[in-house]
Amino acid sequence: TAHNTHYEEELPFNIPENWVWCRLGEITKIIQYGVSKSAKSEGLYRLLRITDIQYNKVIWENVPFTDIKEKDAENFILENGDFLFARTGATVGKSYLVEDLVEKSVFASYLIRISLLPNNNINYIKYFFNSEFYWQQISEKSIGIGQPNVNGTSLKKLFLPLPPLAEQHRIVEKIEHIFAVLEELEENIL
Repeated sequence: TAHNTHYEEELPFNIPENWVWCRLGEITKIIQYGVSKSAKSEGLYRLLRITDIQYNKVIWENVPFTDIKEKDAENFILENGDFLFARTGATVGKSYLVEDLVEKSVFASYLIRISLLPNNNINYIKYFFNSEFYWQQISEKSIGIGQPNVNGTSLKKLFLPLPPLAEQHRIVEKIEHIFAVLEELEENIL
């Protein structure tokens, strides 16, 4: 569980009393870079790259393969619920929640994988990664002239406001309800 460590002077805004400020590193079990392997037309594993993630979706049948060997692949096999972050280039900081995995897949070296510890609502964290507060922190941390990038260390240090689990569920339900309403409105306009 996360603790209210003494970040007071750095805290950006007030949160409800039963919430805690934590750093992303405190609620993750893995933060790691992907494999430096080339894309191939066949292999044992799909190789997910930044360019395969478009509009927050992956068309898995278009993802290339890689010739990585089984023993080298075991630490890099993706699981549903993993988050992947673009660590460099135009989409730096952009995140993707892995869902609907069809085949064994590993991830390429320009991506960073984060696996959360249990007892966190994955969708709450997903919405956090799309928040203005997240992007503000990413732009402060993305270093590099010409080619902005983030690394595992800077991701670990990201602040996030963490409500109790039941509250995380309620927030996600509310956000999803609002999205559903917006979608309906859009359909009625068209």
